[in-house]
Amino acid sequence: DERRVIEHFARHPERTKLVGETTIGGKSYYAHFKARRTASSCLRCHGTPKTAPSSMVKRYGRLLGFNRNVGDVAALDTIAVPMEELHATIRGRTLRDLGFVGGMMVLWLLGMVFVLRRLVTRRLGSIANHFARATADDQLRLPAIETVRNDEIGMVARSYNVLADRIN
Repeated sequence: DERRVIEHFARHPERTKLVGETTIGGKSYYAHFKARRTASSCLRCHGTPKTAPSSMVKRYGRLLGFNRNVGDVAALDTIAVPMEELHATIRGRTLRDLGFVGGMMVLWLLGMVFVLRRLVTRRLGSIANHFARATADDQLRLPAIETVRNDEIGMVARSYNVLADRIN
């Protein structure tokens, strides 16, 4: 599999990187390959065994690491992440994030219910109770509704008070 990547770089000398999904050892990976190409300064040691330091010849023998040309791929820097792990990580993070967003939405909805009950439902319920008490009483006098805020509900209460004054 590594040889296949090296051959790709050999066919495309203008490329220095290769990034994407690939198969290594029969498994799918997301990989980043960077070609390390032989530079002219490398030939002092890796050109021929005759020109190389004796320690290099001892280390690699007379075949390995020599007879390179400028631009040849000498090595690959490789980072490869198994796709299974990548997908598992993405799934886990997605579930975590969805749980967080879902929890925040529930809190937001509970807050909205609280605000609606406090600012609207309770006040309208108070006006409805006032009407119920006024119609249940046999006396003709309609009591005024206390108005606290200058909003739509307060306007309904003030309108009722005007009507009650006229009827009274």
